[in-house]
Amino acid sequence: MKKPQGLKTGGKFLVIAPNFAKKLKAAGQWDDDYMVVDELVKEIPYMAIGNNELASKPKAGKTAKCQCGCEHNIEYGTSKTLLPDGTYTKPRVSKMVGFIRCDKNGKTYLATIEGKLLK
Repeated sequence: MKKPQGLKTGGKFLVIAPNFAKKLKAAGQWDDDYMVVDELVKEIPYMAIGNNELASKPKAGKTAKCQCGCEHNIEYGTSKTLLPDGTYTKPRVSKMVGFIRCDKNGKTYLATIEGKLLK
């Protein structure tokens, strides 16, 4: 079984389903880099934005204003596709969500959704 590639958050790779975590443990391939999604969901705050709200937001540029008042570069995640031969495609930038990291307080904030600025 190949080590799964996925979203890296807080230094841990997400394992999407608890069943998959059990398979990794049974195969002796579980390590401390993995976290079962059920454990992570407790730590994630939820928010909802309606389509009409998102449509009225301005398009995002390269930076966004932080709560500290400074402009920070918007960072986007990348995605890869698992191919039938077990390899992955080259990572490509996904503009589904964009984040900014504050240099002053070390926190990360959600800044964009689908290329639209949230402020």
